[in-house]
Amino acid sequence: MTPVLKGLSAVCISLFSLVPGFAQDKEDVSNPAVQPYLFSVALKVLDRNAAVTATQQASVVTVSGKPIGIKLDGRTIQGLIVFTVYAEKNRPTVLLTQAQLLVKKDQNEQGEWVTILKSIPFALGQEVEFYPLGKDNFNANNLLFQLKIERFEGSLPDKTPSPGPGSPR
Repeated sequence: MTPVLKGLSAVCISLFSLVPGFAQDKEDVSNPAVQPYLFSVALKVLDRNAAVTATQQASVVTVSGKPIGIKLDGRTIQGLIVFTVYAEKNRPTVLLTQAQLLVKKDQNEQGEWVTILKSIPFALGQEVEFYPLGKDNFNANNLLFQLKIERFEGSLPDKTPSPGPGSPR
């Protein structure tokens, strides 16, 4: 499943969810390591004056340790940002953020690579703001990710595939 987010003036984004198939078996869902989480993200593109020029939103269900990647392919910002939720019993919940971005001031210039590795502690249900290029960096377009991670309370898809055409029943 790859929902595509379109319509950004400075950045076109594709959200590639690297979500595993979920089994509804006898795993202890009270254990944070197997508890499913709803990962919601709103990406805002900010201009040089810090005004929001575009917004896109998406949500995906994940579990602890499974990465969620967002590919950025715009005129001035390109690259990949990966978010991974880490939850364990008796430990703070952490969001690991990794990014490799090519940032250009102008579409025709070569640009500069920015690499990010950041660990962000958070509480479930708390909104987290993440500026991969820095909160005060407005020499060119900037990005703001507003993230929210909550326990997923819905039903998960069955991991057992349904029989295909011509399969014995």
